[in-house]
Amino acid sequence: MLVTKKPSKGDIVAIKTVSGEELIARIQEISNTDYTLKTPLAVTPRPVVHEGKQQMSLGFLPFMLTAVDTGEIDLPRSAIVAVAYANDGVKKMYIQATSGIVPAGPGDASKLITGI
Repeated sequence: MLVTKKPSKGDIVAIKTVSGEELIARIQEISNTDYTLKTPLAVTPRPVVHEGKQQMSLGFLPFMLTAVDTGEIDLPRSAIVAVAYANDGVKKMYIQATSGIVPAGPGDASKLITGI
């Protein structure tokens, strides 16, 4: 049997809500009734043109467009269908969108400038 660690504080997760929305956020706190999420973003499909062909990609929007940005929201467990670890590609996009930092990927070490 494969044993997996449940998402916990500090993890970047994908959340599916009962209304069908998908969010990506960093978990700040988990209680018996709520998930406190830092900078939750709604995941939305968006069309892009790649090599002359239209394809679908992912984009992010603030989860609550009209709310004062406090950086955190409490999402009741009763509003959540599923919580899972975000895949590496989406996690990198989230980190870049929320911090401006572009995480390095495999093979990026060879692009570092050294000795200059």
